[in-house]
Amino acid sequence: MKENKVELAFIGYLARYVRLESVKLKKKYQEVKYRKLLILDAPRNNGDSEGKKEVIDSITYSCLSL
Repeated sequence: MKENKVELAFIGYLARYVRLESVKLKKKYQEVKYRKLLILDAPRNNGDSEGKKEVIDSITYSCLSL
């Protein structure tokens, strides 16, 4: 009987943990998605190749920091 209560408590803990982690992951994904949209909406620099490199670097960095 005691083992059953311990198992149920542990399963409840795991369920809460998984739910909270999934909410955190969803928020992080939405934040990254929003940043990418802002980067893509940024005005282009006419003929400025260094500006293009910065945009590519920032997209790459945001993907790697996941």
